[in-house]
Amino acid sequence: MALDPLVVLTGEFKMGADSGSATSFKTDVSSVEVNEMRASVVIPARLDTGAEGKKAGAYSAEITINVIGDLVSTSLYSKLRDAVRNATELYWECNLKPGSVSPTNPKYSGLVAVTNAKIGSAVGGLSQFSVTLPVNGLVSTATS
Repeated sequence: MALDPLVVLTGEFKMGADSGSATSFKTDVSSVEVNEMRASVVIPARLDTGAEGKKAGAYSAEITINVIGDLVSTSLYSKLRDAVRNATELYWECNLKPGSVSPTNPKYSGLVAVTNAKIGSAVGGLSQFSVTLPVNGLVSTATS
């Protein structure tokens, strides 16, 4: 199989109370990263090897989005700010390429605990911020 590097030029990012009410915020987002990881569990050195071992531990995930700031009530910043103030989880989904969901263009989704929202910029600069949100449970990956 030939290498097909992912070049993210356009895509989709949605957020809302659930998948049915999720709104597109692709005009508010300049980048998105989905990070899935496992904690490292250290196994103490044993007499038979004299070396520590490591095993994969608990799963966790987070998404990092770069948001172009806007104060209108329908902006992603406003959605995040309201979720922080109301301690609300939000559903999110994204595709990193345009077009239909497929094995080469999966849709990632899940629930995030919205832990922060910020706004501002230097004088004369574009308001944008990066926010990393912890995912509750597993990241879903749909390929059809």
